[in-house]
Amino acid sequence: MANIRMLEIDGTRLSGRALSKHPRLLLRHLSAKGCPISVHALVMLRDLCGSTLQYLSLSGCIYLNAECMKVLGSLRCLRNLDLSGCQGLVGEDLLRLADADWPRMKTLDVTGIRHVGANLISRLHRAFNQKRAVPIQISWHARKPRCSLASSSPLTNNAQTPPLHPQSTPSVTDTVLSHCPYTVVTSHLPKAASSSLSSSASTSS
Repeated sequence: MANIRMLEIDGTRLSGRALSKHPRLLLRHLSAKGCPISVHALVMLRDLCGSTLQYLSLSGCIYLNAECMKVLGSLRCLRNLDLSGCQGLVGEDLLRLADADWPRMKTLDVTGIRHVGANLISRLHRAFNQKRAVPIQISWHARKPRCSLASSSPLTNNAQTPPLHPQSTPSVTDTVLSHCPYTVVTSHLPKAASSSLSSSASTSS
């Protein structure tokens, strides 16, 4: 594996132990989405590939924590780092990256990490910009869930789903608004659909 420069192990159980078996590994690109990567694995990665690694995706790695941020900040050659969906992290943990030694970093993705807001991102930008002439592009906005609308009305055979108004959908009997946290049931819905949704909401709560 000494000649391998790009490695993708997404969704596998490989971790630092596997990396330690290849002491001459000089990766430039590593994608380890959803892998059991911990601080010990990152330390091994730094010792093996710290002078070469440019792209690192740890999206969905649930074992990352605040201690890991310090190790990541020492990977000087990094240009792209993906930490999206790492449920073990919270916004305050990312502040440890403020001291990161990243002269070549271009993009940082922290989408889906809890308690990340505009104020925290602004603090990171200020910290990074003190050391760099070119700003780092930080992605952090939460992805909005898709909303699905289904109806037993024969009108749904049309190419476009009809709007939810009593006048235009008199035969609607079942309405599904799944994965829609922003949905508010109002009087504009047909009475049957409104009562059904309210009942479903109270049951789920």
